Amino acid sequence: MKESAECYGYQGERYNGLLEGYETETKAEDLDVLFKHLKNSLIPLVQEGKSFNNPFKNPVSTDYQSVFNKKLPGLLGLPENSSRLDISLHPFSTSLGRKDKRITTRIHENDPLSSIFSVLHETGHALYEFGLGSMIEYSSPLSQALSYGIHESQSRLWENQIGRSRAFWNYFYPIMIKDFQIYHYDLPFDQFFKYVNTVQKTKIRVESDQITYNLHIILRFEIERELISGNLNVEDLPSVWNKKMKEFFDLNIENDAEGVLQDVHWSGGSFGYFPTYTLGNIYAAQLFHGFFSTHQSFWDDLEKRGDFSSLHKWLKNHVWHQGKIHTPRELIHAATGSEPDSSHLVKYLKSKIQEQDE
Repeated sequence: MKESAECYGYQGERYNGLLEGYETETKAEDLDVLFKHLKNSLIPLVQEGKSFNNPFKNPVSTDYQSVFNKKLPGLLGLPENSSRLDISLHPFSTSLGRKDKRITTRIHENDPLSSIFSVLHETGHALYEFGLGSMIEYSSPLSQALSYGIHESQSRLWENQIGRSRAFWNYFYPIMIKDFQIYHYDLPFDQFFKYVNTVQKTKIRVESDQITYNLHIILRFEIERELISGNLNVEDLPSVWNKKMKEFFDLNIENDAEGVLQDVHWSGGSFGYFPTYTLGNIYAAQLFHGFFSTHQSFWDDLEKRGDFSSLHKWLKNHVWHQGKIHTPRELIHAATGSEPDSSHLVKYLKSKIQEQDE
């Protein structure tokens, strides 16, 4: 991959040549500024977060979960005659045509939220692809997804800003417990909602919550940047990884399976991919802030009627129908009036911590 970066060409450091393949016109120096502010804010915030136990007293069968999960994409606005939801070992979203969007989820009977948030996440990806397909420029290159970070912003916005909100669950909780055949006194709303926003330090990235997740990504960004520059040798990876896990989370790594070897990205050569996950979270928070600043009635519309129409219209105008016309930085600036800024994500995550005490 070092050789590939040299072939691609780059300005500044070699790592920029690899970043370009995932987030066009994004430089490591820019990410360093965004991520340092985020890192310095998140490390103390993780310590403030509270962990809550799984409130589901009994397993919820795959059949019951599927009844609710299959309603969600349509209720979120993904046309039912142009999409389908299935079960797989790993959730994913794929687009097989202008009006053919396929998403999957996986079921954990002891923790139904796993499948629910997978559906929300993958539906966000599918809504973006459906929006791109409705551009008048389809199927020119202008109607393709802009970048990995922008794509991830669409899935994260629906998963986190929407799916972890109180308004969302005030509307969907009664539907969920009816489909799960659970009585409300067996799953009290307050206990359930606290669990939706629980904070739990973990060694494994894919098991992390919305507050700790970005620290997992920043750790990988710092390491792979040094690795591609030549300042870090492969044989030193485990010790550097373990040191950073202690610094970021105060966790001790016992073996490389729960440490440096847990992801497939590096063994597959996908250096430069990891930062797009956190960029997606930064973009999502900033885009939602831009939307809500002009749509103050949104939470009431959602809570009372499950109405996402204003958000759909805004995203269509500012993100979906912009296709690949702009760079990611230009799109965010045009949509929100400012350059990409991690302060919106920090503010959002702080609000989730405060919500735990309400």
